Amino acid sequence: MPVVAARCTVCGANLQVDNSLKSAFCPYCGAEYDVQDAISNVTITKQYQVDNIQTMNIESLDKSKEMLHKGEAYLAEQDYAAAEKTFREYSDLLPGESDGWWGILRSRTKNMKNVVFSKTDLDGGLASLADRALKTAWGEDQQKKLKDWTAYQALWQQERPRIVSETQQKIQLLTQQRDAERSKEKKAQEEYTLYAKAKKSMKDKYNAKDPGARAWFLVKVAVCIFVAGALLEQLAMALLGNNGDFPVCRAIMISSVIPLIFALINLIRMLSWKKKIRAFAELEHESEQTMLRLRGSADKLDRQLQVKYDLLK
Repeated sequence: MPVVAARCTVCGANLQVDNSLKSAFCPYCGAEYDVQDAISNVTITKQYQVDNIQTMNIESLDKSKEMLHKGEAYLAEQDYAAAEKTFREYSDLLPGESDGWWGILRSRTKNMKNVVFSKTDLDGGLASLADRALKTAWGEDQQKKLKDWTAYQALWQQERPRIVSETQQKIQLLTQQRDAERSKEKKAQEEYTLYAKAKKSMKDKYNAKDPGARAWFLVKVAVCIFVAGALLEQLAMALLGNNGDFPVCRAIMISSVIPLIFALINLIRMLSWKKKIRAFAELEHESEQTMLRLRGSADKLDRQLQVKYDLLK
């Protein structure tokens, strides 16, 4: 059973296959491939590595080289987001090439120096990138990448206890801050509810609840003024008709002043109600804005806490 080198025609993984077989299944991607095509794929790939010949036009080859240069430049500038985006574009163009996957891994780990990742991230996303990069690498390049990945894993294991300790301390501090913000938010919400109820009560009592209440109130004021005017008219007639009848004039004057006083009191009350409604509305708005601000701050702290908890998984 002669075993020879081959390369999956679907995912590009390096394989060892029995060349007497007609077809086989890739242990990495699960796809069925033709054994002879997989063996030929090795020859084509090696030929490309030797003399830069690939089954693509020169424009695509130049574009891929430009992507690699850009990605490396972004890494040198520590613009890791732009570097990852560039290497992903390269991997989309050449999924069977190792440099793209390795570039994404380097971008994610800030050039293999950032160890702030959870165990899930390390064994999931990062390990998957490393696996794809190693499967599509060859010879010394593969050995170097494997050595770098092994060193990174060792660094992660070494730094992990310190990161966990710092993360737990940060969680404790963030939790205290979050609880304080939630407490302030609850108090602001209680104030908001109180002012909202007070404003609604004033409106319901004097304006909104009975649409005819204000009109009836104004009618009463107008009647009072009318009565006062009529009594003043009688006073004027009494003074003009009988200058000596002061008790009658005094009675008419008092009778005219009372409705005026009543009308004035009611007008002052109406203006006072409107002023109170405006004051409650302003207090309601201020307490609402305070409540929303505190809620946003507490929600932000919750998101930060979730990130810290994820690091402890």
